[in-house]
Amino acid sequence: KMDDPLRIGLRLGREHEHSELFQAMSFTPPLNAFKIPAGCPANVVQPLRLSFALYLCAPGPAANTILIALEELMTALGVVQRGSLYDRINQLLSQYSEHQAALTAMRFLGNVGSHTLDTVTTTDIEQAYTLIEFVLNKIYEGSTESVRQLIERLDERFRPSPRPAMVTWVE
Repeated sequence: KMDDPLRIGLRLGREHEHSELFQAMSFTPPLNAFKIPAGCPANVVQPLRLSFALYLCAPGPAANTILIALEELMTALGVVQRGSLYDRINQLLSQYSEHQAALTAMRFLGNVGSHTLDTVTTTDIEQAYTLIEFVLNKIYEGSTESVRQLIERLDERFRPSPRPAMVTWVE
């Protein structure tokens, strides 16, 4: 409305030096950062949902709960509970071996989140969510599309068309 002090100040050419920016730190109930596939085991889902509740206000603990979800995922995929998570990721059956790099990157994040207070950011957690969503969809939804295929599809669909060459007349 036009009688708002900020609008009046802007309309009269006055600038205000004070502004406030608010950022949500939590939601009750927590918002899902991504859709967890229906076939995903409850032991994997539970720590992921907890991470959704934590990531805006406490990214380090959110990373730790992602680490717990990875441990549970290894168990769900039939990897024996012996040794470290590093060992378990490297023991994945060949049908899941394409996910080793993504799982290892999330393991690194989870380790740092478990041992430091302010190193992990919300952006780091969001990137981990992108990875784990992709892995879970490939495993439990039967998605056969690889990241490379996604890139190629988006590139083909949205790459600007080349402009026609300009014709110059030479006499």
